[in-house]
Amino acid sequence: MYLVKYIKEVRVRYAGFGKDEDEWVNVKGGVRQASTPLEPSECHKVKDGDIVLCFKESDDYALYCDACVLKITRQEHDPVECNCIFTVQYEYDNSEADVYGKDICCRPSEEKSVALALPMQSIESLWG
Repeated sequence: MYLVKYIKEVRVRYAGFGKDEDEWVNVKGGVRQASTPLEPSECHKVKDGDIVLCFKESDDYALYCDACVLKITRQEHDPVECNCIFTVQYEYDNSEADVYGKDICCRPSEEKSVALALPMQSIESLWG
């Protein structure tokens, strides 16, 4: 018996472009888990060294890119708006910036994705 490993790829189609410009992307290296905006009530979960998706804006562009949290200056705030200041270093160009929680998106935490770690029932157990 031979064990064959398949490279899983997905077809990516960009809005505003034709089918001829679709790309095949390796799932493991080119697709990430969805990031969600940081809720003000959850800013305490962000730690130094975390990789976050962070909004970066200049005169020429506005984009979200990966950034490493270098330092967090915690501030008192209400559940509606986070006043904490996050010093981040963008992986895009290694620049550093101070940003607020509204500019940060985080990947789902381990505690939110526990269901994915649970083993699935075997087919035999489902059929009796």
